Amino acid sequence: MSSQYVDSRRPYVEQAEKLFSAYGEPMLGLCKRRLSEEDAWDVYHGLFLKIATKGLPGNIRNEKCYVYRTTLNAITDHLRKKKKYREKILESAEHRRLSSNINPATQVLHRDMWNKALEAIEELFSPSVNQVFVLKYKYQQTHEQIAERMGITKGTVDRYLSHGTKLLRETPQLYEKFFGVPDE
Repeated sequence: MSSQYVDSRRPYVEQAEKLFSAYGEPMLGLCKRRLSEEDAWDVYHGLFLKIATKGLPGNIRNEKCYVYRTTLNAITDHLRKKKKYREKILESAEHRRLSSNINPATQVLHRDMWNKALEAIEELFSPSVNQVFVLKYKYQQTHEQIAERMGITKGTVDRYLSHGTKLLRETPQLYEKFFGVPDE
């Protein structure tokens, strides 16, 4: 990647590097106290990219307070997103669970619709995101099992599922077909 590309996409890299050289360790420490190791690094890197892309506000009176507040806000946002993501997954699991008293013909029809929904989203997703969705929803593997099978981290699995869900939200009829409830 050329430095011109990086500079045009992230015009405040020097500003971010300066801030992180001064306050990076306390920021990461705060993240690690509130989050898992992997999530802490994700939030930490996200903060760097945010500052490298958008820069710092011009009206900062106390840089240390700004860094502390911004880090706490990023941690809170991360935890909220994670909670919302878990709720969506639980909704999905409840939707897909068939009761044993449903007749076999209805179960076959439901599974057929489910497979068609997976095929429809295959065109929407990259191969990696599609593979994670198939392993998660068709074969009902845990995030740890998917990560191990694909040779990626659990955080990457979470990001792929989040990205895939976001793409599904942009196509409401697929979202409803896949998750069974319209996104609110």
